[in-house]
Amino acid sequence: MSATIHDTSTWAKPLRKRWIVKYRDGGTQHSMLFDEREDAEQFAAGLNLGAKPKPPCAHCGGPLPDDRRRFCSDQCRHRRYRAERTIETAEFGRFAIYMIRSLARRIGGSDIAQFGALWDVMSEAERAVTDAITGLRSAGFTWEELGAEIGVSRQAVQQWHKRRLADADTSGQASTESAVNESLTAT
Repeated sequence: MSATIHDTSTWAKPLRKRWIVKYRDGGTQHSMLFDEREDAEQFAAGLNLGAKPKPPCAHCGGPLPDDRRRFCSDQCRHRRYRAERTIETAEFGRFAIYMIRSLARRIGGSDIAQFGALWDVMSEAERAVTDAITGLRSAGFTWEELGAEIGVSRQAVQQWHKRRLADADTSGQASTESAVNESLTAT
């Protein structure tokens, strides 16, 4: 049985409050003054008038403990906030491109002393792309998917990646050999 209680006091008679109880009993709606009910206290206790139903957890949909309002646990709160967080990778990439182009314009304005900095940026960008390709491949993406994303064939991506890995290995060996040679000459 569902029931609602309505306050029927008017602005003309603010001191006199009358409550009307509306409830359905077997498909029939009944209305009566609250004071006229014989079991008014029991009826009001059965209605749970002061308690609103608690909404479920905003993340998992489970029941909320009494001391929580939106999430059932800290874990659900963290997971929901992480899911709501947006990552603007494309916007960040566009800003990085803007900065590199600005650096190139500055250096192109006859600043030969800073050309090494631009070369380091290019080398680091190639290293970052190589690491990204390695990570995407280990995550299960195919060469075909990688090539389609940048508008080249899968063979072009494979060859580029293989060449960069070979360059990294030879430069790593060269730097190791030069470090060994330096340490031998120092002793």
